[in-house]
Amino acid sequence: MSLVAEFRLVHPDIPTIAPLERTDGMELTAEHVVADDPGSPIVFFWADGERFDAFEAGLDDAPQIADWERIEALDGRRLYRVDVDGDESVVIYPTDLAVGASRLGFSATADGLGVRTRFPDREAMERYFRRCREQGIEVSLERLCGGDRDDDFVAVSEKQREALRVAAESGYFAVPRETDLGALAEELDISTQSASERLRRGTAALVGEAFGVDDA
Repeated sequence: MSLVAEFRLVHPDIPTIAPLERTDGMELTAEHVVADDPGSPIVFFWADGERFDAFEAGLDDAPQIADWERIEALDGRRLYRVDVDGDESVVIYPTDLAVGASRLGFSATADGLGVRTRFPDREAMERYFRRCREQGIEVSLERLCGGDRDDDFVAVSEKQREALRVAAESGYFAVPRETDLGALAEELDISTQSASERLRRGTAALVGEAFGVDDA
């Protein structure tokens, strides 16, 4: 039976990690990957955060990035196309192909790459993790379930999940409310705008999953 795993990959030469280190809490969420050459994929992703100028300067300077383009900017988010330089980067996609894995989604922060992948079986997953570690990549398994239970996964990012958890523990959702957005942002060490966006998008993902609404 197939397995669906959520895990984190950490290595300084993973594309976009160096540019993200210049920002304050920015997060990338992949939309699409084109890989005519598996060693040098083209990735389309949305960036959420505030320090876009610093991030884009980092894209210019990063040797792991062969080229990039800002495609769209709207509502505090930007859509980018990034061409990965396979000679300068640690690229994971060839390992997916080697073990027959299906990438279901991934996101990136300065702390590494968060990946959700379907493996044909446990042996394939173990081979995948072993190949990653042979490249010097730190691997941390976070969640695992049988492939027939993929509905257990909700498309909430790590940072959105943290914001929702802190909000719940602080009484933000209580009636009457026991804390405000400013206090929540301070506890998360982010701006009020970022806190609001994480709560709204995380809540929308949970509601969409619960009621089968794609654009909740």
